[in-house]
Amino acid sequence: MVKSFISVMGVVLCVAAPCVFAQAPVVDINSPAVKTAVPVVKTSVVKTPVPAVKATVANTIAPAVASSAAVKLEQTAAARLLALVIDSYIPNVLYNEKNQPWMGGVRSITISKAGASVLSSDANNIVVSFPLKANLIGDINTNIVLMQLKAHCVAQFTAPAKINLAVNLNSKPISVTSRIDLTVPPVMADCDGYKLAVEGVIQSVIVQEKPKWERDIQAQISDGLMVLGL
Repeated sequence: MVKSFISVMGVVLCVAAPCVFAQAPVVDINSPAVKTAVPVVKTSVVKTPVPAVKATVANTIAPAVASSAAVKLEQTAAARLLALVIDSYIPNVLYNEKNQPWMGGVRSITISKAGASVLSSDANNIVVSFPLKANLIGDINTNIVLMQLKAHCVAQFTAPAKINLAVNLNSKPISVTSRIDLTVPPVMADCDGYKLAVEGVIQSVIVQEKPKWERDIQAQISDGLMVLGL
């Protein structure tokens, strides 16, 4: 018997009997087994995990965000309240002198707060920052560079000041020490059109008076804490 084969697109066809080929099993996609298996795969792999993951993420993140916002608000309110309390212990006018002898005449200097205090802190220290203003008014009658100068002088400056409060919470009563940081910028007084540098005069006053300011502020805060039983 003659066997004839034809290859069409890589498939071998038998055109003369007897031809015996092993036939691959045929799967009927409409069979009940296939219909039943497909939904099981989709449900167990795709549909079931997705809702569970979304619920877990939402339930975990939302309370954390809400808690963080509440803590931040509480800290801000506490800081503002403490700043108001400490600010009340700092006098508006720190220094006021009148008719002090100066360059053949007299002078008056006033040093005062020029704005509200801002508070910052860490575990052991509180820093109270506020603008400080100084005014100088005086008359001079002196020789400057071989010239007799008799004039009325006015000068003013505003500079940032800081009060550093070191708080010892472990002592009973609570102890507080204060230190004032202030740098005087270059200051020129207008003496009837003549410019006169006066930062040295103001700086010397601040250096002289600063220890008293620190003691007074420290005593005010300590007395306030004692009233509260702290």
